[in-house]
Amino acid sequence: MSERVTAVLRRLAELLGSTGRTTGIGRSVLRLQDLLEARLSIEDAGMALAEVLEGQARLLMPLEAGRAHRVREPSFTLAGLDSSSRHLETPPADIVVGTVSATFWRGLGFDWPSLGGGRLWLRGLPYIYILPNDPDLAGRLEVNFATTVNPAGRPFDPDYSVHQALDEMRVSLENWALKTLAGEDLRPHALLLDGPVFLVARAVFDQVAVKYRDSWRALLQDRLDSVRLLEDKGVAVVGVVKRVERSRLLSVAAGIEALLSRCGLRVGAIGDRALIDAALRLGCFKWRPGSILRSPKLRVRLGEGLEKIVEYVVVPLGGFNLSPATARVYRLEYTQRTLSILKSRGLEPVHVFLADSVARDSLEPVTIASSDRRSSSITRALRRMLASTLRAWGVPISYSSMVEVAEDWREALAGS
Repeated sequence: MSERVTAVLRRLAELLGSTGRTTGIGRSVLRLQDLLEARLSIEDAGMALAEVLEGQARLLMPLEAGRAHRVREPSFTLAGLDSSSRHLETPPADIVVGTVSATFWRGLGFDWPSLGGGRLWLRGLPYIYILPNDPDLAGRLEVNFATTVNPAGRPFDPDYSVHQALDEMRVSLENWALKTLAGEDLRPHALLLDGPVFLVARAVFDQVAVKYRDSWRALLQDRLDSVRLLEDKGVAVVGVVKRVERSRLLSVAAGIEALLSRCGLRVGAIGDRALIDAALRLGCFKWRPGSILRSPKLRVRLGEGLEKIVEYVVVPLGGFNLSPATARVYRLEYTQRTLSILKSRGLEPVHVFLADSVARDSLEPVTIASSDRRSSSITRALRRMLASTLRAWGVPISYSSMVEVAEDWREALAGS
């Protein structure tokens, strides 16, 4: 049986408490690598190439739930996946804790780590990153389910960005969960991910911040392997991206010119959300109440032979209210193989999205929202538990971290 979380946190606090309160020089508040936004996707950085894969008459076309009911048949199983990470700052080290959660339509799914009576594994990925402020401490901070190295195996040094570590934690846990789901007897037929199906970060092509580049390359390869493993088992994997304001794919995609010109729009480096809002205001669609709107499919080339398919969906606030101010805009992402898996069932990725959102009277996929709530609540609890344990062992916590922990307690009490 896996070691209990409380024992892991107690051991970590004991080791940090034994280092002395003045150990370390403190972590820099602002570093050049942070300004480079190493995790920024190349879609948001304007570095991706896109082309229209399947044409349509207008930039946005209506689509009713239709075949989404086939996704909800008893013979079809759907799951959602999301992760969370949080940070505590102490003099000896910065500590990052993370959680990943999967939610099925039927049943609770699983969490890693689990704080309740959920499933426990004999082995699981580290859910604690320790970023020591003194490199000599690394060898003295050996704790189960904790690590002092990044996903590429490079030690966290005193200049390592906590923001990068938070991102790396989430992606690494998600990759582990994907592989875990692929090995389950009761695998879902389709899996919705909160975020890109795979992320090609700008750091992948960075020749300066090598430690971040190697980490994101390792995470990318692990994600590609994890998705392929699921697809080998017949599982369709669809990423649901909520933050589309910065991406620039629609307006620069090859073959999009005619659709834009019909709306009085033109090709240019305009953000995708801004372009869709403009199309909504200009009425560049034939909307039917009770339907959503979808863009044409785009093939996105990401360099080094990588590509994925994306499409945008617009979900109105209500069946008779289509306003740019209230509509939700998502980008669905998937591989050609996932598209083929769903087409063999007479489905499209958008039908999976609709079945878990609009068909369930929700503006967003319910399984993802549930996984988000669970993973967020667990990381808040982990941070509260860790803060209390550290203080019991005489380890001071920074003021900003204590403010965040106090907010965690307020949210916990408000929800109890």
